[in-house]
Amino acid sequence: MLGAAEALNEILPAPDEEVYGWLISIRRRAGIKSGTDGLYGLKANMTQDEMREAIYQERRVELALEGNHRYNDIRRWKEGTKYLSGFKHGIEWRKKTDGTFTSYSIEVRRYTFDERTYVWPIPRVEIVKMPQMIQNPV
Repeated sequence: MLGAAEALNEILPAPDEEVYGWLISIRRRAGIKSGTDGLYGLKANMTQDEMREAIYQERRVELALEGNHRYNDIRRWKEGTKYLSGFKHGIEWRKKTDGTFTSYSIEVRRYTFDERTYVWPIPRVEIVKMPQMIQNPV
């Protein structure tokens, strides 16, 4: 349903009732109340960009604990440098002289997202099946 909503939103100049319908179905199933407007917490008359953000947020919430959806979404949306670069933080606990503990945020590792991973190589067996297919750039 999320994929259908996203695809439909991308091909239309503005989201229509079908795009809203997909998201409303998901939200209804999740137990979200319809509200007085029947939009289940969605804003009425969204632009394509606003709906795109609503769909992205819905994917973050709905697929949070299901495999690598988030990583693949970030790659597909070409937002890797935004979300996958920078310092990753951890917590260090220190014992004070009075026996209590205090936590401190520490930088554990710096990651740099390589934009080449937006597209991965096409498997050789697929290129052999169709010689007209061109390998992705490396």
